[in-house]
Amino acid sequence: MKKRADQEEVVIGANIITSQYFIPIALPLWKKAHPELWFKFISASNEVLVDKLLQKQIDVAFMKEVSHQALQHQPLLDNSIRLVVKLGHPFQFQSKLSAQQLALEPMVFFECGAFDWNRVHKIFEVANLEPRIEFHVDHLEVAKSLIQSGNGFGFLPYLCVKHELETGQLVEVNVDHLMMLKQHIHGTYYGPEPPFLWNDILLSIEQFEKNAVSSFSRTN
Repeated sequence: MKKRADQEEVVIGANIITSQYFIPIALPLWKKAHPELWFKFISASNEVLVDKLLQKQIDVAFMKEVSHQALQHQPLLDNSIRLVVKLGHPFQFQSKLSAQQLALEPMVFFECGAFDWNRVHKIFEVANLEPRIEFHVDHLEVAKSLIQSGNGFGFLPYLCVKHELETGQLVEVNVDHLMMLKQHIHGTYYGPEPPFLWNDILLSIEQFEKNAVSSFSRTN
C-alpha cells in the first residue's frame, strides 16, 4: 500500500487476541494521525489473515509469525506467556518455584490453538507430575477472572494481562528457570515495501508499551 492522493480506505487485520487488547487503542491513534482516511478492520484467525494478505484484501495484519516468501513481517508486540496470580497469592512471595510446588496448587488452564501449550505441560511431564487443573477453559477473560478471584494460578498471554499487571490486580511470578514462552505479535504485509502507516504503527506500539492509554483518553 503506497500513499497516493486518491487513497481513502485502509484495511487492518488482526488475530483475536490483538483485536481485543491492542486494536481498540491503536485505531483511534491512526485515525487522529490521518483523519482523511477511512479505516476498515477485520478480526480473523491467522490462517484467514494470511489468505487475505495474499489476495491483497488487507494492507497490514497483526498476527503470529508466518513464513511466506510474498509476506514481510516484523515482531511488534510482546505476547509472551506469563505465570500470573491474584495479589497476595503465596507464589508472589516465593522465588525459584519448583514444578512440585506448582503441581500442588489449583490451576486455571487456558488453552488455545494459537500457542504451544505443550510447553506448559512439559513443566510437569519432566518431573513426572500431574498438575492440579481445576478449570480448563478456552476463553481468556474467563481464565483471567477465575485467577483474579483467587481460584488458582494460570499461564496467560501478556497482552491479555498487561493492564492487570500494571494496575496491581494480578502479579507475575517469574518461572523462567522452568519455562520460557517468548512470542510476539508480528506486523505483516504483502510485498517488499511496508504500508505508509508503518511509522504510525510503530509509534502506537511505543505508546502502548509505555502504558499511554490514560494519556490518550485524556487527549481525545
